[in-house]
Amino acid sequence: MRRSQLENALGMALPIEVSKRIEGEPFEISSLGKSGSSVIIFPNLVLKISSFSYDRENELRVNRILKDKLPIPKILFHIKEGNRIYLLEERIKGIPLSDDYYMSRPCLLYSLAKKALRMLRQVDVKGLGLASTDDLILDFGWKACREGRLDFAKADKSATEGLDCFEDVLSFLEKSRPKGEDVLCHGDLCLPNILVEGNRISGFVDLGLMGVSNSYHDLAILYRSVRNNFSGVYGKSYPGYQEDWLTGFIDFEEGRELIRYYLLLDEVLG
Repeated sequence: MRRSQLENALGMALPIEVSKRIEGEPFEISSLGKSGSSVIIFPNLVLKISSFSYDRENELRVNRILKDKLPIPKILFHIKEGNRIYLLEERIKGIPLSDDYYMSRPCLLYSLAKKALRMLRQVDVKGLGLASTDDLILDFGWKACREGRLDFAKADKSATEGLDCFEDVLSFLEKSRPKGEDVLCHGDLCLPNILVEGNRISGFVDLGLMGVSNSYHDLAILYRSVRNNFSGVYGKSYPGYQEDWLTGFIDFEEGRELIRYYLLLDEVLG
């Protein structure tokens, strides 16, 4: 059978059940990793292709539990074939909060970022059966470390200061796990994973790590994302950064160690 344009672009044949649902749709390949993991964007759909891993399993769990409690992509279809899982979901309308429009309007960006935090915190996680985000990351970290897939030389030195290797990092994280009441945690709450329309949050994407964790987990990731986007770490820099923009959510003195802990935990993901 002749390969479609998308199959030629991906360098792989798609399951018939997948092809039927996207046939003839214009597409854009958002990301394509060395492992074959890819995200394909259609006008109203998103197709994710990857190995059947902890994050894809968790994404299916999260969608089942939270689909009526939070604006997240609705999973329409998924199938496992060989060592891959194909996941087709509705595309949420909106643009990332990291878009130039919002970066150029810092007051609006800060307001929407705090609104995103409030939306997550308002979900009552008791009895939902969500996984621990910290456990997901630590389990991945230990496995990746044993398999030699973590490169300590590429880790953020400001996060790993005083530690000599990823074994030290993981041991420290295990021994120093924060205590306290868990809240709903996105797991990677950076600006590109918050979609917005005008002055409202239209949805959250990239949910492979969503679960429960300490409230400082998402705070730390979002705080770093805002700081780095304004300072030009990812390209263009912008004026208007305010160090205290999270006042009311975060106590920088009392929470300094918690912020460091969760930025260090994030280094495990590479």
